[in-house]
Amino acid sequence: MLLVEASFGPGPVPEGAAHLDGPAVGRLAARTQPSRVLLTHVLPGRSGPSTVASVRESFDGPVELVAPGTVADV
Repeated sequence: MLLVEASFGPGPVPEGAAHLDGPAVGRLAARTQPSRVLLTHVLPGRSGPSTVASVRESFDGPVELVAPGTVADV
């Protein structure tokens, strides 16, 4: 399982920002092949559904947007 921030939603990440966007998470997941991806820390004003879709462009496994209090079985 990959629990990862996607602060900049579907992107792009501003130059110099040390955070990820959906496409970067998708590439990471495609390389590492986790059983599922849990996205967290999407900034306000960024679309959760669009972020999930941008991850799925590179990774064909399960992708979920999680919120505070979400419990995941490991």
